[in-house]
Amino acid sequence: MKVLHHTLLALSVSASALASEVPQPSPKNIETIVVRADFRDKELLKSPTSISVFSEDTIEQRHAQHIEELLALAPNVNISGGSSRARYFQIRGIGERSQFAQPINPSVGVIIDDVDFTGIGTAGSLFDVQQVEVLRGPQGTRFGANALAGVIAIQSQQPTENFEGYVDASVSEYDTWNLGTAVGGPITDNLLYRVAIQQHQSDGYIDNVYLNKDDTNNIDELTTRVKLRWFASDSFTIDTSFFFSDIDNGYDAFSLDN
Repeated sequence: MKVLHHTLLALSVSASALASEVPQPSPKNIETIVVRADFRDKELLKSPTSISVFSEDTIEQRHAQHIEELLALAPNVNISGGSSRARYFQIRGIGERSQFAQPINPSVGVIIDDVDFTGIGTAGSLFDVQQVEVLRGPQGTRFGANALAGVIAIQSQQPTENFEGYVDASVSEYDTWNLGTAVGGPITDNLLYRVAIQQHQSDGYIDNVYLNKDDTNNIDELTTRVKLRWFASDSFTIDTSFFFSDIDNGYDAFSLDN
């Protein structure tokens, strides 16, 4: 026991000495994560709510095309749905569970650019998205009865004061391809815009031997976003969002021979 005690003491002293030699980062170099789903923007560390925030870098690293590919990283969040994309979400065991009989009480809100898409999780495309936030716990004060279990908030890229744009394209197995472009900048000194369009297609993973088809669980998704920001005065800004989503996905995920 004495030898073990001395060994731990030596390691502790060495670590302290090493730490003292390494320059500590200044507060200016520490990244600040801002939560935007609340009434006012606030730092994540100062928020009393249990929140998972996924940045643009995380989305790009996972090559995520849809919100369902990102929610696996969020604790206490489950997804379900019989089609090729999940549209039902549960937080801490509360939420929709693929029930199709009315009335349906979602309990988990889905917000895209401050527009309520609760119950339509299929629209959760991640192209040109800036940040995804998962708020666990009741959020009724901000979002009403649809958010009794929590909220999934998607915030796309904002219009910028400088002109910018990019094109994103990829191909992969199962006849999967994706093509998207985003462009934005100033229209006038007081009016900014951003437009993002993406088409994503895939045959899916299922081969239906009964129908002799390989695309019965296909993905065919077109997403278009248009955002305008008008600086009406020095202290008054109007943001407008237009969203168009055309989803024509297959529905053959739970049948073996039909």
